[in-house]
Amino acid sequence: MKNSASAFLFLLLLVGCGGSRSPSPTVVRSGVVFMGDSIFSRWNLSDYFPGKGYVDGGIAGQTTSQILARMPDAISGNNVCTGEFNALQCQTITPPKTIVIFAGWNNLFQGTDPQQAIDDITAMVRMCVNAGVRPVVVTIYHFDPAFTGGSQFNAPADAIDHGIVDLTPVVSQVFVIDLEQVFANQSQYTADGVHPTAAGYARMQSVFQDSLNYVAP
Repeated sequence: MKNSASAFLFLLLLVGCGGSRSPSPTVVRSGVVFMGDSIFSRWNLSDYFPGKGYVDGGIAGQTTSQILARMPDAISGNNVCTGEFNALQCQTITPPKTIVIFAGWNNLFQGTDPQQAIDDITAMVRMCVNAGVRPVVVTIYHFDPAFTGGSQFNAPADAIDHGIVDLTPVVSQVFVIDLEQVFANQSQYTADGVHPTAAGYARMQSVFQDSLNYVAP
């Protein structure tokens, strides 16, 4: 998983150029924040990860640019929000040590240039690294080809299959959780080809926990 193959190496250039700031010694960091869209906002982290104290920062319908705009608050812990559109729950938390980034579906559904997702996720990772936060990037899996209900989303199939699916690089400074193999041809794992069912979330729990035990013990 950590060494999963990827066609994109832009983060190698990201962390290798421009320098990085040393994190402030006055900031005490602990815990994990999940930053993303509805795939995270619908995931009851306390049920799937009891006792871990993971914080949900998923907001339904958000693109990578919107998530990027919220990243400073997540890094500082000052205002971490989750929920569906206007029904948000926000809280102040201890500044996190690790931030899990899973974003990009809504860029496709809303017709945003896939390059924007790459730029935004690059910026998110840079912000985390510069602040002394460990970023974990989750890959966007393909639309579930085994789902029999048909797509209810307004994105062409080739955009879903070839747009931002492969944007996640593998470099030593960025830990990657690859969900492509988890969801491939598993129709019982999604309710609509994209959003996980209880079975999908249960499988994700296993994959995420194995990874986070390694990167954020």
